Amino acid sequence: MQKLKNLNNQQDDKLHQALLDDLEQQEHLEMARINDQLRKAIEKGDESYYALAKRSGVDAVVISRFVCGERDLRLDTAAKLAAALGLELTAKGA
Repeated sequence: MQKLKNLNNQQDDKLHQALLDDLEQQEHLEMARINDQLRKAIEKGDESYYALAKRSGVDAVVISRFVCGERDLRLDTAAKLAAALGLELTAKGA
């Protein structure tokens, strides 16, 4: 009986880890989508990185490196830029 409980616990642990891994992958893909959309919006606009930095509170060097593809943004930084660009971050499917 104890062996069966241990086996069930191991299976539960593996399932739990697989679900966590899947969620992490989905979050990574969603953040990549947000980064791509923000990058395009910044490139499409005619505002300087300096002006966008002043309005958003995000350093102009961070914006430049982001647009050039040298780095991605954290969610809080993406939210600041989105707000400054008049965009809204929403959950996928919302």
